Amino acid sequence: MSFERVVVCFTGLPMEVRVSYPSIHHSINLTPTNHTIQEEKARLVLEMRGRVSRELNATVTHLVAADCDPGAEKYRAARHMQLPVMRVEWIDEGYRAHQALNPLAMSLPAVVEIYRCPLFTNCVSPLTHTHLASSTPTPRFIFN
Repeated sequence: MSFERVVVCFTGLPMEVRVSYPSIHHSINLTPTNHTIQEEKARLVLEMRGRVSRELNATVTHLVAADCDPGAEKYRAARHMQLPVMRVEWIDEGYRAHQALNPLAMSLPAVVEIYRCPLFTNCVSPLTHTHLASSTPTPRFIFN
């Protein structure tokens, strides 16, 4: 369905345990199950016929990140591999489309652009109130 031919890898997702209840579509057992957020998102990807990789390798098509962290190893590797770095909401929206039997392909460029992780999230500029006559060179922060 919506994640066919998509292989995701995760970075920065919290590992705390979240109690969730199984969907009524899958089970009538209403006992809670414990999953980490990453495990829950991986389950959704697999249910939508996508694949999940623990390692960022050549088969991965998208990196799913909690936020844009240019210092994270997987983030830097994904940028070097020119992989789209996606927000977690991309998986949630894909799952909603899947549940509604909407054949929206979540790997379409227009959809990827909507849920792409903003490039300068959590970046802080250390430069404030610099004097124009200062002879000190100003460092430039540009991320590709």
